Amino acid sequence: TTQIPREIPLTIHLSILGTTGLTAYFGFIHVGCPRLPSETKRPEVVLVNAAAGAVGSIVCQIAKNVYGCKVIGVAGSDAKCRLLEDDLNCCDVVINYREMENEVTRNAKTSDPADLFALKSTEFQKRLKRVLKQIDAKSLDIVFDNVGGYQLNECLSRLNYFARVAICGAISGYN
Repeated sequence: TTQIPREIPLTIHLSILGTTGLTAYFGFIHVGCPRLPSETKRPEVVLVNAAAGAVGSIVCQIAKNVYGCKVIGVAGSDAKCRLLEDDLNCCDVVINYREMENEVTRNAKTSDPADLFALKSTEFQKRLKRVLKQIDAKSLDIVFDNVGGYQLNECLSRLNYFARVAICGAISGYN
């Protein structure tokens, strides 16, 4: 039998060394197939939604710190956005989707779910275009999707030629 070194806390085996870390690693490395800046003319642009989550935060750190990618994180609060940009330093820019959704819902003249989906899609597209401009990019090379819904929909319209998309979850459709 293999023994676990005593210096490594058992909780680590539930995160970075467990299924969370393996999901992030294999999803990003084997499906996303990132390339190092030395292999391309520029760093690849990666978008990770649910970026402050267990899998997403590891993907962001691998993309930024191992592969030198420009990373766009999508998270649901200012605290999570600060975590990604300041504490973990693994995202170049972030989008607070919840703030955007609340703003859209407040200003909407409808409560029809299909209309709200369209309004959220349009606003997300505007914000995505804005953050791409902030990092001097026009399109996405890799999307690591944990959410689905309008976020994935709009990311697909911003893909570069030969881009890769790793579908890891569909949080937007869970009850």
